[in-house]
Amino acid sequence: MINVFINGFGRIGSSIYNLIKDDPNFKVAGINELNPIEVDNIPIFCEKDPKNLNLKGVDVLLQASGAFLKEEQNQAFLDAGAKKVLITAPSDAPTYLFGINHDKYKGERIVSGSSCSATAIVPVIKAFESFGIKACYASMIHSYTNDQALLDRAKPYMDIRRTRSATLNILPLYSTAPQAVRRFFPDLLIEAKSIRVPLAYCTFYDITLVLQNEPKEFEKVIKEKLDYTYEKKVSSDFIGSHSAITVDMQFSYHDKKMLKICGWQDNEIGYSANLVKLLKAVSS
Repeated sequence: MINVFINGFGRIGSSIYNLIKDDPNFKVAGINELNPIEVDNIPIFCEKDPKNLNLKGVDVLLQASGAFLKEEQNQAFLDAGAKKVLITAPSDAPTYLFGINHDKYKGERIVSGSSCSATAIVPVIKAFESFGIKACYASMIHSYTNDQALLDRAKPYMDIRRTRSATLNILPLYSTAPQAVRRFFPDLLIEAKSIRVPLAYCTFYDITLVLQNEPKEFEKVIKEKLDYTYEKKVSSDFIGSHSAITVDMQFSYHDKKMLKICGWQDNEIGYSANLVKLLKAVSS
């Protein structure tokens, strides 16, 4: 049994808890959350400083607070007794995605599970890597997130668009996906933008790959390596989906050496499900 401690009980922390709470492979040893909460019979802590936590016996601390994103910052959790730390965000720590490079895990004690966008985009790139990829361009029609404002407000951000109402606007934002994807494909030319829309769940990906060689049987590649659907579905149909990305075959095609892949992801559950698999992989 894997003893897991969850640091931060926001959208990702709570999603992972709901995925593992009835799984006999896991035991949730405790939750640290600065906002008062009650979760079943789980011990709850409210500590800003990791030094005040007793993490002895914890196999993996799930770093889901949105803070402590640097590898060195998470040493404090190891010092408090945790055997390993899994960061649920892009980080300078060694980075793994289950199904992509988890089999190359070297036993590092602090690792990152990358981002929801990388979890969707990287498998698409990996599927067509053998054809030679010259460039990748991605647009994410993305649900709003906690770093946006529900109503217009004055608060300093790097991009003032994030201060505008998430529920009333379409917000074009630069994405951190290129940096996350380059952890797996360092030399890849990739650009990406995130179009935030007034929806609480799910993301639609529009990914263009420029290839060196034409994939004449691109549908066969998709069917062998990715989840897919031919049905005419919409975002709410994918709420709760565990898939990293489900390719929408109605909107995916290729024109010689240009490939267009569109797909759906529940950007919380799909990402969290991949992290749960990674939890098992790094706990050994």
